[in-house]
Amino acid sequence: MKKCLLTVTALIVAALPCWARLGETEEQSIARYGQPIRTFHTAIKGEVRHDYWKDYFLVKAIFFQGACCSISFKKAVSPDEAYKGPGIKFTEAEEKLLLDQNNQGHSWTKAADDGGGDVWSRDDGGDAVVIGAFFCIDSPEFGALAKLAKAANQNADAAAAQKSVGGL
Repeated sequence: MKKCLLTVTALIVAALPCWARLGETEEQSIARYGQPIRTFHTAIKGEVRHDYWKDYFLVKAIFFQGACCSISFKKAVSPDEAYKGPGIKFTEAEEKLLLDQNNQGHSWTKAADDGGGDVWSRDDGGDAVVIGAFFCIDSPEFGALAKLAKAANQNADAAAAQKSVGGL
């Protein structure tokens, strides 16, 4: 059993180099592993989100202004398990490889473990977190997108409040 698990882990690690990376386009991501299994368009102009399934991994990529600014991975035996189940914990080798592939020419530094998972920061403001079977990597550009999303939500909340109680 242990030999089988090691073989499967080695095969998964070998497959990781073919995956999307921060800074790549939607077209490059599709070329790596086919059409998305889910696509989400948001209220933020220039943002689109794609979910992909590849070799035991659910890959969720957020594209802003044509480039991937956030990518997350969840290891599982099927897409259904990836969306609903706990998933399979990442190995240190998988974590290192994904960080190396998504460094965009910058250095990662592991932060102190706060007990909730492994956290890294990049010297340009990028960050990454691993919590069990979930691994998320963000570029500094994701911070700009997050600010736009927060402003859009605040504007929507204000508009809803005006509509709800504005005439009282």
